[in-house]
Amino acid sequence: MSIRIKYMVMVILVGIICVPFAFSSEFLMCADTKNGYRMHYPSDWKIDQFPDSEDLVKAEIIKDDQTGLQVRVYENTGEGLNAFLQWYVPDFDVKMRSRWGGEMKVINQQYKMFDKHRGFVVSFDFTRKDGKHYFFKQYLVSKESKVYVIQCGTLFDLREENEDIFDSIADSFELI
Repeated sequence: MSIRIKYMVMVILVGIICVPFAFSSEFLMCADTKNGYRMHYPSDWKIDQFPDSEDLVKAEIIKDDQTGLQVRVYENTGEGLNAFLQWYVPDFDVKMRSRWGGEMKVINQQYKMFDKHRGFVVSFDFTRKDGKHYFFKQYLVSKESKVYVIQCGTLFDLREENEDIFDSIADSFELI
């Protein structure tokens, strides 16, 4: 066998063996018909939903006191996702630094499609003034006059353990 074929077989086997362990818990459905979305989350995480809230936060899904996510729904001015991003990404940085002090860095950012809707993913490395080090990953999905933000966070040391789960939750996100 050629080296290329051996490599492909090895990658496939690693994927088959590792993926079930990474996502060993079952997933439950979070559906919010009032705000028009649904997604899956691990069954061992706790959820609180606030569909009637005037606040931006419509759901909190928590693994533990250091890892979880919020679903936020923002009204957009109608100028599109790019205009929203020009405001949102710097605003998140300013709000986090003004509340906690410290330093925020964008690690990665890219456009992505979510359920046939244009979206954006941005990751942050945030070290608070008190030394706590966090990883944030946010998935933004635009539809008409709304932008849905899945705002995930965990301790930076737990990034590898949780980032694939965050991605899986975001990949299940659908607008209804």
